[in-house]
Formats: sequence, C-alpha cells, structure tokens
Amino acid sequence: MDRNTITGLVLVAVIIIGYMMFFAPKPPEETETTTGETVDSVGQPETQDTIVPAVASNDSIPVSSGFDSVLNELNQKKFGIFAPYSKGEETFVTIENEKLKIVLTSKGGRVYSVELKDYQTYDSLSLILFTGDENEFNYLFPVENKIINSAELYFNDIRGSSFLVEGDESKSVGMRVSLDDNHYIEQFYSLEGEGNFLNYELRLVGMDELIPRNGDLILSWKIKLLKQEQNLKQERIASKIYYKYLNDDDVDWLSERKDDEETVKTAVHWIGFKQKFFVSALINDTGFPELELAVTTDKSSEIYVKEMEATDMAMSYKHLPDEHIPLRFYFGPTHYKTLKKAGIRLEKTVPLGWGIFGWVNKYFIIPIFNALDNRGLNYGIIILILTIIIKLVVSPLTYKSYLSQAKMSLLKPEIEELKKKYNNDQSKVSPEQLKLFQRAGVNPLGGCLPLLLQMPILIAMYRFFPTSFELRQQSFLWATDLSTYDSIYTFPNGFSLPFYGDHISLFTLLMSASTLIYAHMNSQMTATTNQQMKVMQYLFPIMMIFIFNNFSSALTYYYFMFNVLGFIQQWIMKKYIVSEDKLRAQMAERKSKPRKKSGFVRRLEEAAKARQKRR
Repeated sequence: MDRNTITGLVLVAVIIIGYMMFFAPKPPEETETTTGETVDSVGQPETQDTIVPAVASNDSIPVSSGFDSVLNELNQKKFGIFAPYSKGEETFVTIENEKLKIVLTSKGGRVYSVELKDYQTYDSLSLILFTGDENEFNYLFPVENKIINSAELYFNDIRGSSFLVEGDESKSVGMRVSLDDNHYIEQFYSLEGEGNFLNYELRLVGMDELIPRNGDLILSWKIKLLKQEQNLKQERIASKIYYKYLNDDDVDWLSERKDDEETVKTAVHWIGFKQKFFVSALINDTGFPELELAVTTDKSSEIYVKEMEATDMAMSYKHLPDEHIPLRFYFGPTHYKTLKKAGIRLEKTVPLGWGIFGWVNKYFIIPIFNALDNRGLNYGIIILILTIIIKLVVSPLTYKSYLSQAKMSLLKPEIEELKKKYNNDQSKVSPEQLKLFQRAGVNPLGGCLPLLLQMPILIAMYRFFPTSFELRQQSFLWATDLSTYDSIYTFPNGFSLPFYGDHISLFTLLMSASTLIYAHMNSQMTATTNQQMKVMQYLFPIMMIFIFNNFSSALTYYYFMFNVLGFIQQWIMKKYIVSEDKLRAQMAERKSKPRKKSGFVRRLEEAAKARQKRR
C-alpha cells in the first residue's frame, strides 16, 4: 500500500468520525393525539394502509447510530420500501436431475451456476456453462420514483429446499421478497427428472399497487461463456447469439467473427447464447416485444470465450394483482436431433450451411449419419462408411468426368503437334484445339461439370463435421478428439508458426498429399494449355496444409478418405470399365464422319449471310 493510499484512508476516517460526532441524528420527538395515534416529528400520523416489509421489525433490524445509520439512510433513499432486502446473507439451493446440476442463489433469486453432468471439458473437468458473477439475470422496475434492481435484493424467503429429481417426477422451489403476505415477488423454478429444460416463472403479487401503471418491467441477461474446448480460437469463431422471431420460423444471429450489437424491434420467441457445442437459451412463448443484443470478446482472456448479453428486454407486464410470467431455460448440447425434438427451431443454432448446402446436410448427410450411429460403431468407421456411400452416390458423375479426361488424354499428342505448328501461340492454338475437340466429340468442360455438381456435398461436409456434437471427444487412431485438430507433434515453449499453428496435424498432411497426387494424375490426363491453371493445381494442395491445420480432424480425415477412394475408383474404371482402345476407335470414327452442324450454329451462319447480303 503506497503513501497516497494511506493518506486517503486517514482522511476518509477523519471525515466519518467528524460526521458521527457533530451530525448524529437525534431521535424524533413523539406526541400523542387525542385519539391515541402516534405522530412523528413532521406531524403525519401512521395509517393502517402503509405496506411494511414483513422482516422490517424492530427486533430483526436494530437501529444503530453513526456510520450504520448513514448506510441505512442511503439504502432507504435508494431502495425505498425494499431497503430491508438490500442487506442479507447469500444462501444457495441446489436442484438436480439426470442431466443438470443447477445452483440457485438468494442474491437476486437467480441461477448461480449450471453444470452439465453428462459431459466434461477438454481437460476432463466438470463442464460448467457459467458460475457466479459470470451470469447476470435481473429485473428493473420502478417503485416510489426509484428504479429497483432485483439483482441487489436478497430473496431469502425460500419456499422449498435442495432436491434431486428423477424419472417422470417434477419438483420445484421458490425464492421470495415478501413485503407481506399480500405483496411479494417470487422467482419460481421447476425441474423435471429428464431433459435439459428448466421451467421458470416470475410471480408478482400485489405489485400493481406499487409499480405505476406506466411503469415497465425490464429483464437483463448476461453470460460470460467459459472455455470448454481445446482450441479457443475455433471455439470463439463458432460462438454467437441466435434469436428466433415469435410469429414465424425465421432465426437470425449476430456476427461470430467480430464484436457485434443489434436492437431488435420485432417480438422474439427465444434467445440462445451459443458456444461451439453448447447453448444456453431463454424462451418466452409470449415473446419479448423488443430487446438489445450484444457480443464482445476479450482476446487477452484464456478463460472466457465471449461475453453475450440480452438487455432492455421488455416483459409483457399487465399490472394484474396476481400476475405470473412463465419462461423456460434450455441448458445443454447442440445435438441436432435433441434440439429438433423441442419443436421451437432450436436446432437452427447448429450451423449446417445455407441454401442447398443446408438441405444436403439435413435431408441426406444427417439421416445417414444417425442411422450408422445407431449401430454403435466407432465414429472413424462411421465416417469411412459415410464416405463410401457418398462416393457411390456421385459415381455416375465421377465416371463422366473420368471419361472426358480419358478422351482428352488421347488427344494430347495431337495438341502437342498444334503447339509446335504455331510455336505455342495461344491465339492460334486455342481455336484449332477447339476444332479438334469438336471433331473428336470431346467436351472440354466434361471433366469440370461433374466435379462442380459434387461441390454441394463437399461444402456440406465442410459445415457438418466441425459442428457435429456426436464427434466431440471421440477418438480414432491418433486423433484423440475428432471434433478438433489431431496433433502428432506440438512445438515446444509455446512456439507457433504464422498462418499455421503450434502443432502438426497428420490428417491434414495426408489430405494435402493425396490432393497433390490427385492433381498430378489429372494434369497427366488433361491436355490443358493454361499454365496458370497448372500452377494452381499444385499450389492449392500446399495452401491446404495451412488452411486446414487447425480444423476438425474428422473433416480432414473425410477429405483424405475421399481422395483415396477416388484413386481406387479411377483404377477400377481404367482397368475394367473404360477401354482406351475402344475410345480411340470411337474418336477416329467420329473424325472420319462429316461434322453435322447444330441448329444453333446453322442459325448463326444464316444470320451472318443475311447481314452480308444486305450490305
């Protein structure tokens, strides 16, 4: 403690002692009226209609002098009738079922912490979504020209106790701030034996007499997401706020790549604070009319993924004498099948891709994956079988692509002769090459179009594997967790290569090497004269080493197996299906026949002749 701090503390102490000595409050003078009523110092009699807090008796709250009286006066000014509940002892209640362990605190009457009992963090610790001050859940409402914050009140009137509920049973507990039997605020929690939903209800009894008719009830919810996965950077990229509109199935979200905020003026059904594989959602079946959303990232923190908040959430408060506002929480995994069963589109927090890529995942990949998963197989084997199925489905396209490449490979000697004839002048070689393709019946795009048609599946898998909860902490071969990168070597002393990382992923190396071999095989078969395209064929596999080194090992393993199965397919087609001698004979026969012009070409020529004739 430095000298300035000590000096400041001494001055504060002198001021407080001086205030206590010279400005201590005097006890009010009391007089009796002719009716026997007690009158205070300003001559106002106490009436029977005054609402007095149930715990605010002379026995339970002794009047102290000095500094304590100053604090009491300040609390009275800030909290008014709720002043007695601004002080107290924080107590905890634990409620559990098969999936959840939830701790409630009397300070604010809120959820204090949530543990998912079936899961662990990447380093085998209990998986706690949030705890303590990492979670804020509070209401703001006006009383006696003051704004009361429920987070600053002690809900020590607890109805119930800690419990463990199982099976089809349901148990509940309530926490109250009771001014008297007819005026209280209660936060009521109910938990069923199965599932990841926590039922919640805000009960306001007699508050219509205290909260003005034009007063609003505003809810605020904030969470600091704790790190659960090995790769904090990838976990941050996959974490964002989702929200669903009340009157349609549309689900929107805030940016996951940067800090973002948004004011929503349309009624919202639910808000989901989603990190990579888990989500905390607040559901209001009557809707939040408007709210503010924000997400921020403290990049210096190694503990917190992001901070997410939903504030200024207007509640549909009707100022009834006995009003109940029901809400629900979901605390659990982003398991697509589980979320879909909820029937409120929570499965949209699993990013499967937009448009055709999402359709491929929802209606093709996920059903096959779930069917294989029900067999109890290792997930590495499931990915292999899934890859084989996909290869068989796209095999007609692969056959057409290979057939086109084989034809172009047979024309390669003639193209080389054209290059020599025109001294590699592309302006002359290209038109002659197209004529050669037309005579031989070869479509130069025949090898590209089938590959393009396969792209929706490849991109769908790019979205599916990193978001598939089933792969989390599942091992295969040297990969200890298929949902994150595999590592055969980690650089010592925190060393990291720019754009690469601090480890070597073997599946990424195998994928890149197989892609490089595949590119070389295609270049040998393809008679392209575009040198830039040739360079890109070899450069792209090298770039993949840097792009995919930190990606899910399930994804890189899938791409590697896709390439290996591609080699096998090409070998089978070359040896047993496509005969080069038959192709050469077919192309020679086509060259010998007069080339028939298409109707489109004939119309172009006729139009050109007509224009020439008019001139």
